[in-house]
Formats: sequence, C-alpha cells, structure tokens
Amino acid sequence: MEEEKKGIAEDIKEVYAGAKAVGFDVKIMRKVISLRKMDQADRQEQEALLDVYMHAIEGGMRPEPAGTGVGEANEGAGDEE
Repeated sequence: MEEEKKGIAEDIKEVYAGAKAVGFDVKIMRKVISLRKMDQADRQEQEALLDVYMHAIEGGMRPEPAGTGVGEANEGAGDEE
C-alpha cells in the first residue's frame, strides 16, 4: 500500500508540474481542490470568516457589492450633448 501511495503522490506531482508548465497557478489549484473537498456548510463558514478577517484587516472598509446602486446613478451623466 505504501508503494501505491508513493506512486499516486508522484502522479499527482506530475499533474501539477504539467499544469504549471502551461501557465496554471498550482497554489490556487490546490486551494480549489481543498475547497471542493469541503461540504457546502463548511465552505460557506470559511468564506464568511475570511470576509470578516478581510474586513478587519482593511480597517473596516468593505467594497460595495455589485448592483447596490452606489456610483451607478451618475454613470452616463454628461454624456449627452
């Protein structure tokens, strides 16, 4: 079993090396795979915590979600002449 495990680890390493060779970011690929292994509730909890920490690190400044209308009212203003 240990030999099989070692062989599989080598196969995985080769896949990541091939992906890196064609321009993929292996660190991000590993993160995506770890997220896909989680169940939906755990993933949502982790995303919520990440959001809270990012908010704290940025000094309480959060970007406005798309579609909130902030900054949209003036779009196109002054374009008509």
